[in-house]
Amino acid sequence: MHATVNSIEKLLVEDEQILLTIRCSINVYHYSKVPRPGLLAATTLRLIFISDANVEGGEYTELFPYQDVHTFKLERRLFTKRYYLKVEGDQFTFTQIMDEEPDKFATTVNNRL
Repeated sequence: MHATVNSIEKLLVEDEQILLTIRCSINVYHYSKVPRPGLLAATTLRLIFISDANVEGGEYTELFPYQDVHTFKLERRLFTKRYYLKVEGDQFTFTQIMDEEPDKFATTVNNRL
């Protein structure tokens, strides 16, 4: 089952709203580096990633409050795009971005930092 906006909405706190969502994969270590496809949302308070539940290992969720985010940037290569996120000493990479305007998402997040 693909992660949906409804899945994200269940995690929202009072007065938190979804600004933008984007389909992508987060690279995590599960015995080896594995991309987990899912939905990344920029809300008024934080970034939320929920993986698709049909992937081995079940649903995977990460919450990144903006006050903990040091850097969020978009890197473009010839055929690929990826987001880099630095949070409290950890770095996360989002790949397989399925969006025509990845700059808009990056700008929205950076305006919240």
